[in-house]
Amino acid sequence: DLSNNKLFWKIPKSFGKLLKMRGIFLSNNKLHGPIPSQLLHSDMEQLKQIFFHGNLLSGTVPIGLADLPNLKNLFIDDNKFTGTMPPEICKLNLNEAFFQAEEVPVRGGDTDYDDKILWDDDDVFDDDDEWDDDDEFDDDDLYDDDVMDVTDDYSSENPGLLYDDVYQTEVYNKIEHDANVIAEIGQVENEQYEEEAVIMSELKKVEELEVDEETAIIEEMQDLQQQQLATTSKEEYDALQAQIKGLEEDLNEVEVVRGKEEAGLEADYEEVDMTRDQQVEQLEGELNDRMLHERKTKDDLDFEGTIRNGCNSVACPAGFRSTKEGKDGVFPCLQCAHDLVNPYLGSSRCYEVNQRLILSHFYYATQGKDWLGDHKSWDTVDIPVCEWEGVRCNANNDIVSIALSNSNLKGTISEDLGFLRHLGALDLSNNQLIGNLPSELHYVPLEKLDISGNMLTGFVPPFMCEKSGLNGNGDDGKFSCSQVACSVGTHSSTGHASSVEECSACRSNEYSYLGDKSCVAYQSVEATRKSDSGAGIVSAIFVASIVISCVLGVMILRMRSIKKGGYSMGVRASDFVSLRLGRGDGNAAYHNSNLAPAAKNQSSNPFSSGTFAMSSMEVKAQDQWNTGKDSSSEVWLDVPRIT
Repeated sequence: DLSNNKLFWKIPKSFGKLLKMRGIFLSNNKLHGPIPSQLLHSDMEQLKQIFFHGNLLSGTVPIGLADLPNLKNLFIDDNKFTGTMPPEICKLNLNEAFFQAEEVPVRGGDTDYDDKILWDDDDVFDDDDEWDDDDEFDDDDLYDDDVMDVTDDYSSENPGLLYDDVYQTEVYNKIEHDANVIAEIGQVENEQYEEEAVIMSELKKVEELEVDEETAIIEEMQDLQQQQLATTSKEEYDALQAQIKGLEEDLNEVEVVRGKEEAGLEADYEEVDMTRDQQVEQLEGELNDRMLHERKTKDDLDFEGTIRNGCNSVACPAGFRSTKEGKDGVFPCLQCAHDLVNPYLGSSRCYEVNQRLILSHFYYATQGKDWLGDHKSWDTVDIPVCEWEGVRCNANNDIVSIALSNSNLKGTISEDLGFLRHLGALDLSNNQLIGNLPSELHYVPLEKLDISGNMLTGFVPPFMCEKSGLNGNGDDGKFSCSQVACSVGTHSSTGHASSVEECSACRSNEYSYLGDKSCVAYQSVEATRKSDSGAGIVSAIFVASIVISCVLGVMILRMRSIKKGGYSMGVRASDFVSLRLGRGDGNAAYHNSNLAPAAKNQSSNPFSSGTFAMSSMEVKAQDQWNTGKDSSSEVWLDVPRIT
């Protein structure tokens, strides 16, 4: 059982030669790449258990797993597999004993669950050599640098599933469709408001014109009436009265004409209001119908998720997540909400696609409150995400660039960043980020990535290695992981290879992290430790001298008290044996006093706790840092060389 270790690399192809192997327990490590096809053949008659869950394996689930004649247990959840589960594997009804257990068992070799339930009584090992004499163990099987080897029979027939599955695209399309419908509703409402505003403006003008015309007529009528009061001639009075009647007719005509105009404008207003309301109702109905259909579909799928079958017994499908603690990534499964996405098989979570939530998760995952610089907007609710410091958006308010170099970021890079669909540039250089480079970043259209000056470990995810245009990758027709970021133990002036510069290996007394621009000498760590040790020795001697002085003072006082009491006592040299200061004892005391702090510091270090993958170069670097001693041991599978 090699589960829960720091195993880093790919699954050896040479495992396919171990014909009498009954189980492979490699769960909860940092293995990456595909499941090798060399492992999947009918000659592996005794192989009954495969535990690969909790790694970084990618590609599609190989159909060749169905060729293992006696396979009983297969756990591949919590990896980066995409696509669908091959029907041939679903028909095998694997993991029956796991689901029939009354209590959720521990998967792997941590308990005797496997031995009691799954091993047949007649399964015994023999010492017969299962290797042909002409078979030679090939080191390349263990240390194969061809990270592009991700094809098998099933993935060859479904090449599109290597990068993205139908579900993920469908989810994004649904989200974009809903957003478009909502935007169209908003546009209709805005047009309604604008049209109604124009009508109301015209109506106001008509009313004002009517008032002006009526006012002018009334004033003229009042003037004529004043003239009537002043005249003494009946003929002149009658003439003025005739003019007044004419003005009254004009007043009535103005009221009729303007009234018709107002009525027409009011009718136009009502028509616009009714037409736009109908359009909005139609769009809202379309949106509600789609969501209702999706809800019914989701209910059906959720119902199906409550029924265990041969597929979800191995891994929940893409677009679903597991629900029951202790059975992460397998049945029972629940479909992701309509605004979440999950492109992986056997996942226990769904990913955010909301830009604000993604950046908020990243902010808190990297201790945003301790960032250097003015980043208050990242923690302010009412500021649009496109106005956050270091964030740049396009005309559609899609995030296209994030620049947070020299900002004191501490923590890990959020996987959710890989679901910012329009992200083209990501600069996280010169911070204190740890952990691995998320493989989810291969989903976004990155053209520029800078992770230099951090403490990232592990490797460049395989799919990112063949991502065209990323840091110029593929511009010359060749794709390379180093074009994305220099591997651990190498460096370049940009942190990645280019057409004019390759990543150079560090010297034997130097080390570097993933994507570094320079190497760091081990001697600097040694010198610091020696300086600290020298200061510690001086401090220890000083403290010891004080202790000796105190003890001698107590003994002198005791002797005096004895003499006063009538007794006489000599002091023998042997009385000071326990207080002697010798080079050996003094150093031993010093080293012993420093063992506990050293152990405490080492156990609290995330790189030595098994959380992150470490290559042999990283292990050596960490050993140099923690103990000051050189270590050339490799962390990998203990596979014997057969000659």
